[in-house]
Amino acid sequence: MKYNISKQFGIFRYLKPPYNKFIGKFSIGLIKNCYKCLNRKKDITYTKYQVDDFDIVVARPKTTKKLGCLVFYHGGAFSFPAFISHYNTGVKYIRGAHISVAFVNYRLSGKHPFPAAENDCLKALSWVYEKAQMLNIDTQKIGIVGDSAGGNLCAKASMYAKQQGLDLKCQMYVYPVIDPNALTNSKIMFTDTPCWNSKLNVKMWDLYFDGKTFDTAGYKCILDDDFTPHTAPSYVETCEFDCLNDEGKLFYDKLKGLNIDATYTQIKGAMHGFDMIKCQITTDALLNRINFLKKYLG
Repeated sequence: MKYNISKQFGIFRYLKPPYNKFIGKFSIGLIKNCYKCLNRKKDITYTKYQVDDFDIVVARPKTTKKLGCLVFYHGGAFSFPAFISHYNTGVKYIRGAHISVAFVNYRLSGKHPFPAAENDCLKALSWVYEKAQMLNIDTQKIGIVGDSAGGNLCAKASMYAKQQGLDLKCQMYVYPVIDPNALTNSKIMFTDTPCWNSKLNVKMWDLYFDGKTFDTAGYKCILDDDFTPHTAPSYVETCEFDCLNDEGKLFYDKLKGLNIDATYTQIKGAMHGFDMIKCQITTDALLNRINFLKKYLG
């Protein structure tokens, strides 16, 4: 089916990359060290830390001042490592909001199905608070962000922060994966959209749960009534031509229903992962995100 995706995205409007268990495993060796692209950012310093079975890369401007910190849960269908685009986007947050960013390289579903990634992401958030003095982080200015599958992990970290009494200052969700059980109109409509679609979405959950159903895997659905995220101000962004659009909006509605200060925006003419492409739509979307981060962390 042809979709009215903006011409600003060029050939990416048509690309439909394959996705399966073997491609996910093969990709790990190719892109797991993308964090080294930070070497090329002369105004940014970074350090890699090993935390249990995963690592965290903390990047920050070259300053001795204590800074706010954004804990970054990357996307990639739970099975791909952080790509260079994730680190480049993080650098834009660093420069634009004058903050540090902690990139969480959680274990991936090809070898480590649920709940490995989720457990790593919760541990990472606690670690940032515990090591704040070493990292020169202001514990009064810590936020979380997740894109795509990272948005799901971000929501789980949000509830964890609430349960642990952590002073989270903001939370940001970029075209987030929210609920395996939600049969929405956008999932029905967008079965062959570029970059991501509902057919690939089913494969992602199957791999994440290692062939189990979400309930037999012991997964708590984010849209369930008993799932209670942190009350920190929230930003939710979805894409017009994305199978995840409706569940992202449902998550925003849930936040508002809990009287959480939440902002929602749908990026018109955009498909999932649009912000990998340099164009005006991406520039505007990044500016909105940075302004949100500056307000609470900068």
